[in-house]
Amino acid sequence: MEDHPLLNTIDLEILMHKDAHFGGSFETMIDYYEQDGVGVQEEFDIDRIKELQAFDKEGHLSNEVLPEMAKSEVIFSKDLYTKFKNCYEQEDEILPHKIADLILSEEYHPEEEIKELAKFEDQAVKPLSEILLQDYFYNTLNPGYGRAPINAALCLKDLKNPDVVPFLFQALGKSFVVDEAILEAITSLGSHAEQFLADRLKAAPYTNDNYIAAMALASFPISDETAKLALYQLGKKETFKHESFVSYLICICEGLETEEDRNSFIQLSKSQNISKNLIDEMQLIISFWKNSA
Repeated sequence: MEDHPLLNTIDLEILMHKDAHFGGSFETMIDYYEQDGVGVQEEFDIDRIKELQAFDKEGHLSNEVLPEMAKSEVIFSKDLYTKFKNCYEQEDEILPHKIADLILSEEYHPEEEIKELAKFEDQAVKPLSEILLQDYFYNTLNPGYGRAPINAALCLKDLKNPDVVPFLFQALGKSFVVDEAILEAITSLGSHAEQFLADRLKAAPYTNDNYIAAMALASFPISDETAKLALYQLGKKETFKHESFVSYLICICEGLETEEDRNSFIQLSKSQNISKNLIDEMQLIISFWKNSA
C-alpha cells in the first residue's frame, strides 16, 4: 500500500481538522463525530475517518502527508486556540475571557455566553465586531468551526447599539451561512439601520455596497419609502447591468403604494432590455398587487 493513501481533498481536510481541533487524535475526532458535536463537518464521512485511522495504525500515513501550506493552516489554528485559552489566565481581564467563551463554545446556541457578553454593553462592540470582520473566523478549521461570526452577530443584536450597523454591513456577503444571523441583527436595529442601508443603496457609482444594501433592505418589513428608492434605482439604465442587484430591487418594490408608482413599475416590466427572469419576478409583484386589491 502507498504511504499516502489519500483519495481526494476531503481526506486532506479530515487530517487537517484532526490535527487542528482534536490534538492529532483520530480516536478523539471519531468520538466527537459520533456524538454529533457542533463542529461536525457534513462533508466528512465518519466511516472514512475510521478508514484513515486504520491506515494510520498500519503506518501508511507518514508525518509528511500534509503539504506545507496545509501545515501552516493547522499551526495558525493551534496558535489561535492557544491565544484564546490564555485569556483564562488573565483574571483581571473579564471581557476577553467572555469573548473566548463565545468563540470556544460547543453549543449550537450559546445563550449563556451571549447573555454574559450583553452585560458589557458598549465595551463588547469592538471585540465582537472584530470577530465579524476577521476572515479566519469563517474558516471551519479555526476555533469556533466557522460559527463564531454567527454568535457574534447574535450578541451584537442583543446589545441594541446603533453603532454596530457599519460592522454588520461590512460583514454581509462574507458567508451565506452567517448572513442570516447578520440580517437578523441589522433588521432588529430598525429605522437607523434602514437609513444607513438606504444611503448605501443610492450611492454612485455602483459598487458591491449597493448590492449588499439592497439584499439587506429586502429583509426589512416592506415600506413605501424604501420601495420608492428601489423604483428610482430601477429607472436607471445602468442598473440593469447587475441582475442580482435588480432582483433585490424588484423584491423591495412590493412596498409601492401609489397607483402612479405601481404604473411606473409596470411600464418598466415591459421594457425589451430586461431579461425574462427579471420580467417574471416583476410579474409576480404585479400579480400580488392585483390579488390584494
